[in-house]
Amino acid sequence: MFKHIIFIAVLILSDNAMANGNWEYQVVFLPGPAAGARVVKQTHGGYLDPTKTDILNNLGAQGWELVSVTAQSGEDHAAYLRRQK
Repeated sequence: MFKHIIFIAVLILSDNAMANGNWEYQVVFLPGPAAGARVVKQTHGGYLDPTKTDILNNLGAQGWELVSVTAQSGEDHAAYLRRQK
């Protein structure tokens, strides 16, 4: 029950912020290996891209929230971010 109350409160606060136009948005293009990004193979078989991770961590520290990511040409990606004004 308590989790549901918190979830509803978050939805209400989010809706109020969006309704008031209190968001600013940013699109960032994240480079792939062809542009010099490093890719590291993980022990579980997946890959980690520290270049993209570093970029997103720096933006997160500035208050930006990752909303969506889309694939661009090759290994490049576009990251869509928002933060409250």
